[in-house]
Amino acid sequence: MSGFEIVGVVLGALPIVFSAFGKFQEVQDSFDVGREYKECEYNLRCCKPFFRARLRLLLSDLTEDQDRIRELLSDPGGHCWHDKNIADLLMHRFGEDSHNPFMDYIGHTRNSLKAFDDELLLEADVIQEFFQRRKPQTLRTRLRELATKDNLRSQVYKLKFSSRRSIRSKLFEKLKLYDSQLEGLLDRHHSLRAMLR
Repeated sequence: MSGFEIVGVVLGALPIVFSAFGKFQEVQDSFDVGREYKECEYNLRCCKPFFRARLRLLLSDLTEDQDRIRELLSDPGGHCWHDKNIADLLMHRFGEDSHNPFMDYIGHTRNSLKAFDDELLLEADVIQEFFQRRKPQTLRTRLRELATKDNLRSQVYKLKFSSRRSIRSKLFEKLKLYDSQLEGLLDRHHSLRAMLR
């Protein structure tokens, strides 16, 4: 083979190599569960306080009883929200036409946040420990750790987590939608109250 032929083969193989490297990066990124997990956990930990802050703002306009507010915030949309006194205050505040959508937003948001907690298994200590610990340095330690029950559980979780990306995306989209709807409803009622004063 001449030098030109060799150069031609090498240059002809470069797109194939780049394509294979690109596919390798896609596969590697899909298994970079730790980074994506932490990103989802951060987003979820931001959503919860924003949701509760909106509700706290609303509730502080309705009652000055801080214990009652804490009770309501501990279970948004739960049974205490249907208590006669609170239901009457909310009905008076929003009117009949907006009370049910408001309660629906709260219920949907609560359910989506719960589904996200379940999806991420935020309460599972084994999963939390897996993502927070450092990787073993020696080959012997790595091999020994491969056979542990906790490692097997975490590997199954990683596989499940990486295959459920679309479900998490849909949950985030739902949370954004419910948040914007709740914000719009609260803003509309704040504007109406300001105009009536």
